[in-house]
Amino acid sequence: MKLAINETYYFYHQCLKGDLNNFERKQLVELLLKYPHLRRFAALLPIHSTTELALTDTQKVQFNATKMAIIATNLKQQAFIKSFARELESHSIMVILLKSSGLNGYLYPNQHCRGNSDIDLLIRSKDKEQFEELLSNVAYPHQKTDSQPFDGLYEQTWISKKDPTLFIDVHTELTNPKLFTISNENIFSLSMEHPIYNTPAIRVMVPLHNFIHSALHIFGDGYLPHHSLVDAALIYKKGTINWKSLESVSDSWGCLNITKLLFEEIGSTMNIQNVEKGEVVYSLRLKLGRYILNKQYPVRSRRRKIQQAFLQITLIDNFKRVLLTQLEYLRTKFLG
Repeated sequence: MKLAINETYYFYHQCLKGDLNNFERKQLVELLLKYPHLRRFAALLPIHSTTELALTDTQKVQFNATKMAIIATNLKQQAFIKSFARELESHSIMVILLKSSGLNGYLYPNQHCRGNSDIDLLIRSKDKEQFEELLSNVAYPHQKTDSQPFDGLYEQTWISKKDPTLFIDVHTELTNPKLFTISNENIFSLSMEHPIYNTPAIRVMVPLHNFIHSALHIFGDGYLPHHSLVDAALIYKKGTINWKSLESVSDSWGCLNITKLLFEEIGSTMNIQNVEKGEVVYSLRLKLGRYILNKQYPVRSRRRKIQQAFLQITLIDNFKRVLLTQLEYLRTKFLG
C-alpha cells in the first residue's frame, strides 16, 4: 500500500513538472498501466508519441488505446453538452460544469484532457423541475438497485437515450447539504462562462470555488492520493488564490478543516512552489484526518463506512451537524 501511494505521488509530481526526458516519460507510462486509478491522466501526459520510448509493443498499444478512449469520451461528452446548451439557453437556465467536465477545455486543454466517466453539473434548485423536463427529452433517470439512505439527496444520475454509456450526474447541491452550508447562489453569481461552449448557459466555477470543491471531492471519496490533488495544484498555479480568501469562504461553507488539509498538502507533498506556507496551523484533527485519508477501502464496504464516519468527526467543522447526520443515516438505514 505504501509503495502504491509513493508511486502515485511521484506520478503526480512528474505530471506537474511537464518537462520530461524519455526515461521519465517511459516511467509514467509504466506507472499508468500498473495502477488503474492513474489511467485518467493518459491524455494529460506530455507524450505525443511512444515510438522513441523503450516500451514493449503491448505497453504502447495499451497506452495509446487508453489515451484515445479518454479523448473520444471527452469529445462525446462535450458534443452532448453543446447540443443540450441550446435548450438551456432558450429557457434562460444556467448550469455549472463540475470536476473534469468543467476543467476540460478550461484548466486542461482538450488535446490534454483529464479522463472521467460522467458529465457532472450543478443546477439551481429553482430550475430543477424545468431542467429535468428538458433533460427527459434526451435522457432518462437511472434507478439504483443498491440505494443507500442519502442517495438522491443532492444528485440524480441520468443516462443518455442515444448512448447508454453516457451518464449525467445532476447536482442540486455541491455536496451533502446536511454536513455543509454552501451557498449555490454565491457560486452561480461568481461563476464564469465556460470558454469552449460560447454560451452563458454553460459555466464553470471560479478558481477559489473549484479549489474548495477539490478538497470536498477528496474528502467525499475518502482517499488523499486522489486525482483531485492534481486538479487543485493546477488550479492554484493558474488562479489568483490566497489563503485568506480560501479561509473566509471555506469557513462560511463549514469545510475549513478540509480546505486547510488540501492547502497544506499541495505545498508539501505536491511540492507546489510559492504556496503560502506557515499560514495554516496543522492541528491534531488535521493530522488524524490525513492519517485516515491515507487508508483506501472498497466502496460501500463496512470499513469504508466506518472510515467515512471517522472522517466526518475528525474533519467537518460543525460536530453537531455530523452527529445529527450520522443519527439520521442510522435511523433511515435500519428503521426505514
